[in-house]
Amino acid sequence: MPLKHFTETLLIWALAVVTIVTGILVWSLPPLPIGLLPALLVLSLTVAYPVGLYRLLKNNRADYLFRVLHLAPAAIVALWLLLQMAAIRLPIAGTVIGFYTWAWTLPAVLVTLVLLALFSFHVLRRRVPRVSGLAALFGVFLLFAVWSQSHSEWRGQLAARLWSSGSADSSLSTTGSQIAVVPATQSSVSSVPWGSRLENDLKNAKKGMTPGKVQKNPGHLPSAGPELDFLVVTFVASYCGSLHLKTRKRTILNNTQDHISSSTKI
Repeated sequence: MPLKHFTETLLIWALAVVTIVTGILVWSLPPLPIGLLPALLVLSLTVAYPVGLYRLLKNNRADYLFRVLHLAPAAIVALWLLLQMAAIRLPIAGTVIGFYTWAWTLPAVLVTLVLLALFSFHVLRRRVPRVSGLAALFGVFLLFAVWSQSHSEWRGQLAARLWSSGSADSSLSTTGSQIAVVPATQSSVSSVPWGSRLENDLKNAKKGMTPGKVQKNPGHLPSAGPELDFLVVTFVASYCGSLHLKTRKRTILNNTQDHISSSTKI
């Protein structure tokens, strides 16, 4: 049977949330090669989401365009990886990455939400609640995304909490694609990319030393558990999973009731 209108509306809103979370994660990714494993992790999660919904969408004969739109978050991550690899040979790709990841990867998120809005107009079902929900989500996202541009240290902090086990670094530039340029008057240690500096720190820690000079007491203790940003991402993923399970149960129940009704009529 066709996908229920209410179920389709929830799936549209859930896809918008997954897209926004993907944009934030891509914005926080460190450049290659340090960011390769984190990027592959995010890519696998964005691929797992449409795969988990494939049976539901197929059994309920969802529109093919709607099925394809569920691959948009994965496409956002894949495009970031392609731009990062192109930046190795083409310096102009670094500028493109800066535009692509600006304000929580705003351009890619905007394109995906616009496509969802166009789909909502195309199917002629519940236009107002769907487009209104998308507009509300994008409004909140845009507000915080633009505001984050005035706090450039957020990117380094988020990247450190998610991808480097609490080793924050403020040298990550606001574009997210290039390492910040350090004047020649500063020490050579501060000009090392944050990923290489992290590796050096780990090597020095094994030798019982800290970079620059030996300290008896560390300045701060390492994180012993997940940070707030990780908990938010986990909560969103859990919500999408529970929404999928509830939708699937509701669909099975509706199919069973329809079958019983048709059998009774016969």
